[in-house]
Amino acid sequence: FVEERFGDKVVAVFTAGASGDQDPIYRTGIRFQDRDALARILGEEVVRVCGAGKTYPSMSIRGAQRVITCPGKKSPPGPPPKKGEYVFLDADPVDIRLSVLMLNHIALTGVSGEVLTMIGARVKKESPFSDTIFVTHANGSSGYIPNDDAYDQVSYEILTTKLKRGCAENAIVSNLLDMMDGL
Repeated sequence: FVEERFGDKVVAVFTAGASGDQDPIYRTGIRFQDRDALARILGEEVVRVCGAGKTYPSMSIRGAQRVITCPGKKSPPGPPPKKGEYVFLDADPVDIRLSVLMLNHIALTGVSGEVLTMIGARVKKESPFSDTIFVTHANGSSGYIPNDDAYDQVSYEILTTKLKRGCAENAIVSNLLDMMDGL
């Protein structure tokens, strides 16, 4: 839709951003016409926003990648526990690949997992760049990556994450900020 609107002079890319704990405006189920309607709504908004975009005659491009490791967790074997009786066991550490791509003053940050909203919001808030974009599912898959407070509300994301509480949020934020500072 976006490429057609711009006469095939652009290549449109997509990322979900930090939305591991979000749902669409309405559930599409198996009806593909609903999926197409959501795609059109998104495409129309992209075209609208691009109308206010700026172009630059030249651009500085800089980038960096880093892998951080956090303690892992898993659920014990057997049937799922009753609500409030959740127990997690130690598991192998989990690698999370981080990346930063700077386009002039625009920071594109990448994380190799399905990151929950509050981590992305925190990176944007603490970033020294007003134009910071948070990209997920970048360069690998570390599974769901919850912020620390999300562990208090046991949900599907918390039950299935391979990460223990207490490492990923701060490690992602501090390392991405450090990488931005180094570029």
